[in-house]
Amino acid sequence: MTYRTIFLSLVIGVMSCHTQASDVARQVSPGGLDYTLIKMPGNSRVSVQIAWPTNWAFNKDNNQAVPHVGARLLLAGGATDYSPNDVIERFEDMGSEAYLAPTAEYIFGTIHFSPTHQDETLDIVNAHLKQPALEQRWLERIRGQFSAQMSEAGMAPGATGFNASRWAIFGEQPLREALSMDDIKSIDAVTQDEAQSWVDSVLTRHEPIIVIAGDVGVHTANEIVDTIFENVRDGEAVETVSVDADFSPKRIVMHTPDAQTSTVSFIGKLPPYQEGFEFEDHLLTTALGNGPQSVLAEAVREDLRASYAYQAGMNAYTIDNRILILTGQVDTDKLAEAETVIRNAYDEFLKTGPAEELTQLQAPFREHLTKLENDTGSMAYNALLRQLYDQKLTSEFSVLDTLDAVTEQTLEQRLALSFPKTDELIVIVSSPDENALKDACVITEARQAVDC
Repeated sequence: MTYRTIFLSLVIGVMSCHTQASDVARQVSPGGLDYTLIKMPGNSRVSVQIAWPTNWAFNKDNNQAVPHVGARLLLAGGATDYSPNDVIERFEDMGSEAYLAPTAEYIFGTIHFSPTHQDETLDIVNAHLKQPALEQRWLERIRGQFSAQMSEAGMAPGATGFNASRWAIFGEQPLREALSMDDIKSIDAVTQDEAQSWVDSVLTRHEPIIVIAGDVGVHTANEIVDTIFENVRDGEAVETVSVDADFSPKRIVMHTPDAQTSTVSFIGKLPPYQEGFEFEDHLLTTALGNGPQSVLAEAVREDLRASYAYQAGMNAYTIDNRILILTGQVDTDKLAEAETVIRNAYDEFLKTGPAEELTQLQAPFREHLTKLENDTGSMAYNALLRQLYDQKLTSEFSVLDTLDAVTEQTLEQRLALSFPKTDELIVIVSSPDENALKDACVITEARQAVDC
């Protein structure tokens, strides 16, 4: 999984739960591992969220496909004393779940189980962390599946344009390759030795961020942590690597002669997650381009007389490099007009803000949070993210309180001070018409965007 998808999942995780936890506290297990325990009395499920720091994506000597293939291989390929098929059947029978999701800076692990099946679930998890089989036949199967998935993703409308945008922003840095996964040969080249090297260097006991949520006490939580990490390799500190990102405004046409449609996208930099204000960002983005009554949808419908699904969203390459995205398909013969209409609509939105009342914008979020207020996975995930983002985690915290903290003033200030200005946006067009935009940099390969 790349940052394009994992951080969308992270943002959804931030929004996905409200619970007044009876007790939230930092603990240290007898095995010496720090963790956060969220007690949720009466809940029938226990969730464990883990984030392992990594800098694999910043090393030019690493095959950037390894974390994606390796994570899938570790989960599917069995371990000492556990055959792959047996594990799948037992987890289904127990109702247990386990996932790994790689990003550039962290590998995220998720475990769900009922207290009844705690011991067996965690013994299986520990075996996979400690001594995964990483069998060749499973490696070949997973390489083929992931290769096919990324090939299909590369054929999606606008995919080549977004690939070009990452070249424009990050250039030759290995992070760009880790984000795009556009080199299918690198996927097919992943070896068992590389997968084992990745496991040994990343999935260790060295300072993972761990959160447990459920109806468990400290004694049980200690057992959970120490069982998961029993005899797992110690590991070493992960060196932080800085990223050079160029968000200077550009207008690029990615000429795709065989494409049936054209896609026009605008990309601008948002502040890092550490600043907070996630709900201001979500409310503003929703009003801007999420749904038929949004600003961008109305502008396209009224000014272009078209029914395009033009949308606004947020994404993140790294925790420090978040982006606002305006994107959608348009008729090729209306590309130039579409660029003007969308620019004007966004510019006006920056000046006037949402047309809806704040309570109207908050309502669907409030409903969603209330429905999921007892979800252990969401609570654990929210607490994990707050620690990653260096945000305060109190003894009793509530995501709904964060939503309630949004005011007309904070919304207005966030829009004015933190959203990119219209003339700061990068414009990326994928089109069969190489003359789609006047005075744009025209390229035929994504890597050429570096020189635009």
